[in-house]
Amino acid sequence: MSSAILTRRTVRYTSAAEIETRIADFEVCRIPIEEWTHHAQLTMALCYLHRYSEADAVERIRTGIQRYNRAKNDPARPSTGYHETITLFWIEILRRHLSASGESDIASLADGPADSWAHKDLLFEYYSREVLFSDQACASWVPPDLKPLPPAEVYGRLPEAGGCREIAVQEP
Repeated sequence: MSSAILTRRTVRYTSAAEIETRIADFEVCRIPIEEWTHHAQLTMALCYLHRYSEADAVERIRTGIQRYNRAKNDPARPSTGYHETITLFWIEILRRHLSASGESDIASLADGPADSWAHKDLLFEYYSREVLFSDQACASWVPPDLKPLPPAEVYGRLPEAGGCREIAVQEP
């Protein structure tokens, strides 16, 4: 993400189709850098976690962020602007959110994380800045050093595969 200070507003999604368009724009690096917000990234990851198996979603999220950052020449990091620990942390938080929410509308699902985690502060409940911004954490998964994430079993597991469009019409 860019190191420039930008005024950003949280976008509220009104439909699954709007989110699908946003995801398609991300996949071809068409989203302007000032619109590639934390909320936009959470929305992309949320859709991928529904659309693909968890392993495939993680790989698509990882490579998509790297591709986007290279296309936008993000100066935040000399390589690709990608941070493995931050990405995997948010994937896990989203996975748990999806498992626990019971919500079937993708627009509502996407706005839930925006309300709860718009300022990214949740990371610092689990990680010290020293550990989180280390070279090791940037390159590979590093477990939290301040407190562990609750056991995954508390939240259940995501279905093996699905899709954003299907979520919008599923029964709760």
